[in-house]
Amino acid sequence: MDESIGPGRRLRSEREALGVSVREVADTLNLSITVVQALEDDDYKQLPGAVFIRGYVRAYARLLDLDPVPLLDQLPAAGGRVVPVAREPELAEWVRRRPGLVLGALGSVVLVLLVAGVLWLWPEEGLDSLWQSIDGSAVTVPPVEADAAWEWEQAQQPVQIDPATNGATAAQSAPDAAGSMPAEASASELAANTIPAESVAASGTEGSGVQRLTTTGTDTLTLRFSADCWVEISDVDGVVLYRELHRPDDVLDLVGQAPFRVKLGHAPGVELAFRGESIALAPHTRNNVAALVLGQ
Repeated sequence: MDESIGPGRRLRSEREALGVSVREVADTLNLSITVVQALEDDDYKQLPGAVFIRGYVRAYARLLDLDPVPLLDQLPAAGGRVVPVAREPELAEWVRRRPGLVLGALGSVVLVLLVAGVLWLWPEEGLDSLWQSIDGSAVTVPPVEADAAWEWEQAQQPVQIDPATNGATAAQSAPDAAGSMPAEASASELAANTIPAESVAASGTEGSGVQRLTTTGTDTLTLRFSADCWVEISDVDGVVLYRELHRPDDVLDLVGQAPFRVKLGHAPGVELAFRGESIALAPHTRNNVAALVLGQ
């Protein structure tokens, strides 16, 4: 990779001129050695995204007493190496990728039509014998397949909510994952790059301060913030239901139809509860960024 297109060469040369090791930089910035080396190599595929890359470069430059602005100006070409957001699939592709969902929906429609046809055509006096012949047996519909892929740095496993054991899990503490984002970038960079809050057309408020994500559903989400944190919540098909940057002492109450995909830009600064049960974020956190599926 040609280092001349990014700020990595300048950062490395200045560090070496000061006699500072990569480990010392990593420890000071609370980053992993791998992240520091990726910055110096302009290897942005190893880093989580453009927002975090700019924060890393700014913090590194300040540590070396360099003006970060010229280095940040070199990032657009390098930042292009970050994998772009995938386009929304067309209808034919969507059907091909989710055959189980389509078959399940078609099966439900066919079942409803059959029942309606029987009720319409069957003589009234024969209905009693029909119900007796069914004898309470339930008609099963093929399970709906859900898209398990979460294209946000790495695949995430859905969180299983078990009231009997979740309390103990939430109480366990885990160290922050290596490579956490430096403090300088947490507020300023996220605020500069965050898209304003969005919600579905039917969103609204329900009760005092409760925001509705979907038109139906009673699954609740509660987030309490002790630091600046970017939040994005979407449904299983990737449709964004909520997106906002929150500040310390904010409390966010949401309600809707699960499952939800939750992304938190600074997980150590958030307490999350789903259906009233506290959720441990450490197992789903990488570089201080949490990604998890709730209610699946």
